[in-house]
Amino acid sequence: MLIHVLGLKAHPGIGPRYLTITRRTLERFEKWYGPYPYKIITVIDPEPGSEMQGMEYPTLFTADGGWAGPLQTLELTTEHEFGHQYWYGMVATNEFEEAWLDEGINSYTEVKVLADIYGPNNSVLNRRWANAGDAGLQRAEYMMVLDYDPVTRYAWKFRDETSYGGVTYGKTATLLATLEGIIGKDTMAEAMRTYFQRYRFTHPTTEDFLRTIEQVAVARGKAIAPPGLQIPALSPTLPTGEVPAMQSTPPFTTAGTPDFAAIPPVNSSLRPFFNQAVYGTQVLDYAIDNVSSQQQPWWNPDTKNPKYLDTVILHRKGDFVLPVTLEVVFDDGSRERVHWDGVDRWTKFTWTRNKGIRSAEIDPDHLVPLDKDFFNNSYTTEPHSLASRKLTAIWLCLEQLAAQLAAWIV
Repeated sequence: MLIHVLGLKAHPGIGPRYLTITRRTLERFEKWYGPYPYKIITVIDPEPGSEMQGMEYPTLFTADGGWAGPLQTLELTTEHEFGHQYWYGMVATNEFEEAWLDEGINSYTEVKVLADIYGPNNSVLNRRWANAGDAGLQRAEYMMVLDYDPVTRYAWKFRDETSYGGVTYGKTATLLATLEGIIGKDTMAEAMRTYFQRYRFTHPTTEDFLRTIEQVAVARGKAIAPPGLQIPALSPTLPTGEVPAMQSTPPFTTAGTPDFAAIPPVNSSLRPFFNQAVYGTQVLDYAIDNVSSQQQPWWNPDTKNPKYLDTVILHRKGDFVLPVTLEVVFDDGSRERVHWDGVDRWTKFTWTRNKGIRSAEIDPDHLVPLDKDFFNNSYTTEPHSLASRKLTAIWLCLEQLAAQLAAWIV
């Protein structure tokens, strides 16, 4: 397969960068989702200021070789536009009515591919003095437009361009990453591959995508289907590594092709998540409301063999309901995890132990990036100076740069 790069003379040495990221992206798409069926892919380095950057066409796309300072914009744009060869090029969704199946899924796989190549925390910025990953960039974009529009809204009906971008790209990438945390990386990877294998060169809809995820998750024991519902069995992986579509006997259209859209919904245990994250605008925000360790009995504590009543109160601040995992670390270093269904507005956990609480954290494995506020997810009973020292150092650097700039101007 030929990778054809058309680079500007004004950008000497840019060709190898385009070639490398395109090749490495292609390798991962073919390994994770399925083969690229064409004999060529052409990468065009557009003229700066031409407004042609970042546009996809079958077997051809424009990238972005403009100056971006320390950011890896060229690599990010190239990966994203190549991804459209799969998500819209082959899995041909309606990008006007269901843009999230096009730009959103592509943003999710963009995060996965770039993280695999450069590392999850370095895919956008990788310098000694700062680093940033694409997952954080997508999440930050969503945080700007939390509750205006669902991802399923028609493109022309979004509140504005900012909401369209933040929800279609950022929220979709973030909610799919959260879904990955719920059903597991391997199950999500299998679901994505099955979706591509099943619907390449067809026109799937939102429900086709969601049903595929449900079917794979139920088959792998990561979701629960209603009693009596028969889920098609999954075919084994072929020797070539290609996972075929799940065995099923859907009805056929008048043209004689399988009509997957006519398969009834699975309505699995994942539906509450889909209804809120995909079809709704609910905001997810769970917080640690209070942490305390009180010696017992409080009116006459035993100083030689102290007993503590340890208490953690959790608060659901948003309207998105999701089960919560809490990890508590005690003064002796022991840890305990407890779970809450997250339905009520708050809940309380208590322990009677010989040690007090050192820290408490919601989502200790960091599997729920859809949460609005990471800062209220954890609490320590003793201050930690590392973060304040780092912020102070950054502030002093910025202050010195501002002073130098002012000196130049004056």
